[in-house]
Amino acid sequence: MKLLRRTKSLPLDERLAALAEAADLAEGRLDTGAVEAARAVVARAGARRRLSVDHTVVALAGATGSGKSSLFNALSGTSLAGVGVTRPTTSAAQAAMWGAEGAGPLLDWLDIPRRHVVDDTSAVDGAPSSPRDGQEPLPGLILLDLPDHDSIELAHRLEVDRLVNVVDLLVWVLDPQKYADAAVHERYLRPLSRHRDVMMIVLNQVDRLTPSSAGRCLNDLRRLLDEDGLRGVPVLATSAPRHEGVEELRSALARRVADRRAWAARLGADAVTAADTLAVAACDDPSKDADGRAHPVADQALTDLGGRAEAAERAVGGELAGPLTAALAEAAGVPLVVAAVAKAHRHRSITATGWPVTRWLRRFRPDPLRRLRVGVPPSGHALISTTARSDTPALPWSDTAGGTAPVPRSGTAPVPRSGTASGTAPFPRSSVAGGPPSAPGSRAAEGTAAVPGSGAAEGVAAIAREGAPGVRRGGTPAVPGSGAAGGADAALPAVGAAPQGPSRGPSGSATPAVRRARTAPVIGRTSIPPATAIQRSQMDMAIREAAAEAAEGLPEPWALAVRRASRSRADELADRLDQAVSVASVGAGRRPRWWRAVGVLQWLVFAVMIAGLLWLSALFLVDYMRLPEVPTPTLGVVPWPTVLLAGGAALGVLIALLCRLLAAIGGRRRARKARKALCSSVDTVGRELVLDPMRAELSRTRDFAAHLTTARS
Repeated sequence: MKLLRRTKSLPLDERLAALAEAADLAEGRLDTGAVEAARAVVARAGARRRLSVDHTVVALAGATGSGKSSLFNALSGTSLAGVGVTRPTTSAAQAAMWGAEGAGPLLDWLDIPRRHVVDDTSAVDGAPSSPRDGQEPLPGLILLDLPDHDSIELAHRLEVDRLVNVVDLLVWVLDPQKYADAAVHERYLRPLSRHRDVMMIVLNQVDRLTPSSAGRCLNDLRRLLDEDGLRGVPVLATSAPRHEGVEELRSALARRVADRRAWAARLGADAVTAADTLAVAACDDPSKDADGRAHPVADQALTDLGGRAEAAERAVGGELAGPLTAALAEAAGVPLVVAAVAKAHRHRSITATGWPVTRWLRRFRPDPLRRLRVGVPPSGHALISTTARSDTPALPWSDTAGGTAPVPRSGTAPVPRSGTASGTAPFPRSSVAGGPPSAPGSRAAEGTAAVPGSGAAEGVAAIAREGAPGVRRGGTPAVPGSGAAGGADAALPAVGAAPQGPSRGPSGSATPAVRRARTAPVIGRTSIPPATAIQRSQMDMAIREAAAEAAEGLPEPWALAVRRASRSRADELADRLDQAVSVASVGAGRRPRWWRAVGVLQWLVFAVMIAGLLWLSALFLVDYMRLPEVPTPTLGVVPWPTVLLAGGAALGVLIALLCRLLAAIGGRRRARKARKALCSSVDTVGRELVLDPMRAELSRTRDFAAHLTTARS
């Protein structure tokens, strides 16, 4: 793959900041080595910029016998470096400085202890050293002579690797015998292809070749460099003993030093290399050349990554929500609640508009919604109750109108009405006044919980943080005498005991957090049967399918992160779905106005029927007592008392039947509204616990691609 060089790049500050952001976004998702390498580049850039920017650090690197030290001596006009051809003569890097002011901290950072100042007043072995006549001055140059990169000493190779990664400008010194050595090409030149702007190649010892042979060597060397991705890198031919090409090299170094931008170019190249490494890890599909070597990922790959993440983000907020909501609604028991809404509407309609002779029998049937603890029961008390204003939080099993009772100020714990004296006490009553007992195995038997994000959650959490007595850390009031509360003595203060813990202020009054908690609503659990194995399986399948569709087309590291995000809050689903159903507005508390009118009409008809009955009873009594016959008006041939009795009964039954028909129609309409409200509530939970984490992960992927593109600019 051929990479085109950009003619214009962003400022270094923006690129380094983008690289740091990309590394942070990639943490935990991409290869740790790639992330740490990017962070190391950012840290190294910060350290280098705090040091002298008026100095340019140039390193002479090469293999054993390539003539690095000879070239070092020729450039510095000294004999500082020892010269040898059969064994490594440079065991540690040494520096020659043109202008030492401000270079000390920089060399300390580079960990170069051997330093020499090269100027008109410097002396080596007692002899003054100065540039040759006609040589260009090199103020600000720090020239390093590195050990051999192919040394038999491991310490030498490690020193080369360390300094190659931090110097501002690299001058690779090659010789005619080993210029094509795979060690230098595979290990250094090819990985540094992004650093071609801060690199120079010197073919030394050309005095050993004829002019034609030297030309062929230079051409072959340029071909190898082109294959390494270093097209355009300056290549110079030198001979240190004959001083051939040394002046050209010195002039090239003088131009780079005078520019004072080699350090910035080096940091920019480091940033691009680190970004390439992150891109290869992120896109999980680096392109290969004929030899199987991985090239940096092209900009189009990152653009595609960002585009796919953005498209998946839109899908998560749109078409993926429908199937997930349907599965969650099924698992949350929404169909059961919807059916109960229709039944409850008919039940309450019959209770309000039925024939007075038989309607009282309806009171022996449980209200379907009240039995499930969903919506607002007929008594009008909401499921969200307010705790009593007392010095301690109220317990949830009281029959008081508010649904809770204050804890007595004594060291003896009150015994729950279930009769359970120890262990985990079940809640036999609803938080609604007069609520029915919880069905065995239902969700209500698990206790009460506050809806996150509501006032109840904030109040209960505040009590848990403040250390208020009788409240668990999970946000549920502790049952005295239970293991969760730690016993009655742990849950309640002793008689006359002074308030303890951070829940009291200096004057003994409750803190604002506890005062807010006393009036916070507490939401009871529903009695909807738990989801079946099939429903749970369908819910899990819907979550997996949503994650799979959102991650489709993404590289595996990001696809895996999206799938993990979809399950990151799965343990909260059951409770939150139950709470969503319990607080959803199903319209059960709103009675149609015509119910009252029909109820009044039914009582009037009933009164007419009773009047006819009493009239007939009176006539029967008169006849039974053989009293004089009382004249009785008739409607045709039927006496009016019979008309009133029979007509009142028939009319009452007819009105009740018509009202049942209307109630069935109204129940279906209310069930549709309830389904819509319940599905909306379940959809909110699904988005918050499943889709929002996925959307956040996809947004992270999109931001990563954008930042990485900026870093590679």
